[in-house]
Amino acid sequence: MGGSVVMNLISVLPEEDKYCLYFDNLCTTPAILSAMKDKGYDATGILRPNHLNQCLWEGMDSMKKMKRGSMDHLLNPDENIILLRWNDNSVVTHDSTKHGITPLKNVQRFSQSEKRHIHVPCPDAVIRYNKHMGGTDRMDQNIANYRVNIRIKKW
Repeated sequence: MGGSVVMNLISVLPEEDKYCLYFDNLCTTPAILSAMKDKGYDATGILRPNHLNQCLWEGMDSMKKMKRGSMDHLLNPDENIILLRWNDNSVVTHDSTKHGITPLKNVQRFSQSEKRHIHVPCPDAVIRYNKHMGGTDRMDQNIANYRVNIRIKKW
């Protein structure tokens, strides 16, 4: 269902302007990105582990044991989609038709074991996604934190 909703939404965009769209993990699959690439749009998003069909990844458990900032990637040259797995606090899987790993930038994170801020290498796709999706994720976070409690009086 998510794919058809996305394709209906982009059908109303002006055809002369091609956009780079950013998605949360609810409606991001490699098939949707491929269909969008065929229409001329670029896209970047986070993948859920169950949206990865037949990808030959290193196991999630072994990736979690690797040091912070480690990454793994797969490239589908036919559809020009990169799948990227990056280990920060947890393992995050991205896919993109526009952004890749390079240029790597260092991001600042707090290390619990060292009790200080450290620099962690971060791929370009993750940095761009965080830059453009910050408002949506922040809205979800605020809704969860400041939920209005409604009491019902029982008579």
